[in-house]
Amino acid sequence: MTVIGIDRSKETLKEEIIAVAGVEPRKIRNIYIFGSRVYGLHTVNSDYDAIVTATSMYVNHEIFEGDYNIHITTPDSFEDKLRQHDVHCLECIFAPDEARVHITTNYRDAFRLNKMKLKKMLLTQSAAAWAKGRRRIEQGNIMGGAKSIFHSLRILKFGVQILEHGRIIDFEAANKLWYKIEGFDEFEWIEYKEQFNQIRTQYMKEFKKFDQVLSNVSVIGEALETAIQIGE
Repeated sequence: MTVIGIDRSKETLKEEIIAVAGVEPRKIRNIYIFGSRVYGLHTVNSDYDAIVTATSMYVNHEIFEGDYNIHITTPDSFEDKLRQHDVHCLECIFAPDEARVHITTNYRDAFRLNKMKLKKMLLTQSAAAWAKGRRRIEQGNIMGGAKSIFHSLRILKFGVQILEHGRIIDFEAANKLWYKIEGFDEFEWIEYKEQFNQIRTQYMKEFKKFDQVLSNVSVIGEALETAIQIGE
């Protein structure tokens, strides 16, 4: 898979990210690019979103500078979130080669998928993004709300891919939906809910086709109902 949004070599990205992060290179474990440049939704003004795992005095730290938005996290924190099946960590380990800028610890090979844990976590993260979208739109931040709605739906699309294939195979799978959300010419939450909640419910219910391979279906059912209610 060629990532058209990444127009710099790994070596250039590594050098620039290390310079901006201000972390001793020997402390850095892994560097990943994520976000719009991996999804194929970047524009000429898009920055490079990066996650850096490094031994640091801060568990989590974020830096904005120039072309970069860098999230620095400790290996222990990254590994803990990965064990919980956090979507951002999953996007990192399943990222295409161009986005895996520097890899010392190969989490992709070490990762063990727990489908029950995946479904609970992604339903929760999707519901949180949906609620954030509602809050932003009601506060007048229409574009921010649209992005959160899209994030909520994309999480579910990625989740189904992981359940079906054991990894994310298509980072552009939800892009057509973004163009629909971005072009939606309304300013009230009720209009967004009526337009996109049916799609959201459909995506969430796609998880249910995997229930027969899980032993505790009731837990997933409860998580699904909770996720739906959060969007009401």
